[in-house]
Amino acid sequence: MDLIRNAEERKKTEDFDNYLYQQIDAIRGLVAHHLGLSSSEHCIVSPRNQWIHGRFNACIPVNIQSLSKTVLFRCPMAHMLAESIYPGTVDEKISCEVATYAWIQEHCSEISVPHLIGFGFMDGRHVS
Repeated sequence: MDLIRNAEERKKTEDFDNYLYQQIDAIRGLVAHHLGLSSSEHCIVSPRNQWIHGRFNACIPVNIQSLSKTVLFRCPMAHMLAESIYPGTVDEKISCEVATYAWIQEHCSEISVPHLIGFGFMDGRHVS
């Protein structure tokens, strides 16, 4: 186990969470946009202690009051994907995951996958 690398990754993840926390209004707006809501005021971002982290993604639960549902706003962590060393890895990850979701939904309907509402790339391109 590389203790130094693990400490650096934890610090970078904490910095990423801090950045995302500063973007709460933008997150609410993006969720409202992708759900076709007229306002983001019904989108409530969960407190940070409820955010979910995997090895490569941070998932932020967003409660949609008008729909009585919760969605996950999922963000790849660029520092875990070596984006600074190999530019484009985040977009490649997103492209592969979206293609996989679409293929599974089309060819393996018996497999339950999360409903993909929208996605975006680092250059601002997005699909709803």
